[in-house]
Order: sequence, then structure tokens, then C-alpha cells
Amino acid sequence: MEYKQILVEKGDKVGKIILNTPPLNLITIVMALEVEAAVRELNEDPEVRVIILTSAPGSKFFSAGASIEDHFDPPGVLVASYNKLTRTLIDCPKPTVAAVNGTCWAGGFEVVMCCDMMVAAEEASFSMPEIKLGGTCGPGLALLPRMMGRAKALEFLLSADTITAKEAEQIGFINKVAPLKELDKVVTEFVAKFTDKSGIALQYNKQGVNSGLELELRKAIEIADLVADVAMKSEDATEGTKAFFEKRQPVWKT
Repeated sequence: MEYKQILVEKGDKVGKIILNTPPLNLITIVMALEVEAAVRELNEDPEVRVIILTSAPGSKFFSAGASIEDHFDPPGVLVASYNKLTRTLIDCPKPTVAAVNGTCWAGGFEVVMCCDMMVAAEEASFSMPEIKLGGTCGPGLALLPRMMGRAKALEFLLSADTITAKEAEQIGFINKVAPLKELDKVVTEFVAKFTDKSGIALQYNKQGVNSGLELELRKAIEIADLVADVAMKSEDATEGTKAFFEKRQPVWKT
């Protein structure tokens, strides 16, 4: 597929989606549809094990949020496109990592929240300013309490405060923070911890964790047991066990 507002790169078991409408990288109808399509494309590519979402180098903003113009022209289309994108990201079987290299506001931050993990530049910051316009965010209402706890989420949403990457790391919703000039290197090293693993095992582990967060504890454990049982019957599990006893590196099928 040919993209107009994003770039897609592949290599070393990684698929990278790059927001490419600097300086603001606003989420337009076109961008929302393109990112959603790119996530599906990379998820279906057997050579890709991990998906990275980032923005073009040199952009002050990772994303300043949704395009106000597209909100009203035509009405409802941007919201529908945006909701499709966020659901596709959340439901993506493969691990997703946001590499935040600039200021991240509103809808741009919500897209980041839909990723499984996050690495950010020290210079990055985060804000949900919708309440200043008399409104609220969408999926962020459900995602933020899961990321930072109920009290912090309410403080953040009701105040429209801006928090730095370091503060976000301390709260616990950023995995790693690095200087901007070192971000690409740090992200590459971070993702490399996953790309040498079995692709299907990565997906089973993600599925088990996500299912557990949505269920009562006993039911979550039942689902985890089921996922583990299925995972251990896979070709990669057989290969991993065999390689362990033969004292060699496994050769994954997925």
C-alpha cells in the first residue's frame, strides 16, 4: 500500500510506522486510516515480530493530537477512523512499542497509550488538554487509570497538567527514558530483547497478560493456564526445549 502521511519501514524482525507530517504530526482522517492499515499490514507480515510507532526525526511534536479541521469536515468521520485505529492497535497480537521523540498531546497521546510499551526521549512531554475545551478524551478515560492508577489519572485529566518523560517513568507508564540523540539506539536495543524470541510465544504472552487484566483473578488464571497449555504445544516450544538440551540457539518457526 502507498502511504501519504506516514512511512513504513521493515528490517531485523521489526516493523516501524513513522508519523510524517511535521511539525505537528496531527492525526487527520488520512493518517488515522493509514496507521491502522499499516498496523494490520505489519501484523500479517511473518517477518515482523515487533511493531514500533514513532514520528519523523526533527519533529518538535510526536503528535499534537487530532486535526480540529477534520473533526468537522465531514462530521464524525475522523472519530470513526480514529476509533478504528485505536482498537486495531489494542487488539494487535504482536507486541507494539511507542518511541516518543517529542511533545505528545491529546489524541496523539491516546494512540501511544494503545501501544504495549513505551520508550521516550527525555525532552518528551505528555498532556491531555481536552478539558480546557469543555470536553474529554476517548479511550484515554479507560487506559490512563490502568497505566498510572485512578488518583493520578484523575489529577492528570482534570487539571490538564503536562508531565515530563521522567515523571511518566516514575509513575510507571514509560519503560525507558533516554536523551533524544540516543533514542534510536536505545529503542533498537530495547526491541532487540524481544525480536530474538519466538514470534508465537511473544503473542501468547501478550494475550495472556491482556486477558488477565480484563478478568476476575480466578478466571484470569484459568485463561492463563489455557494459553500456557496451547503455547507449550507449539512447534517453537518443542524447538526451544530441544535447543536447551542440545545447548544451542533455537531456530524459531515463527
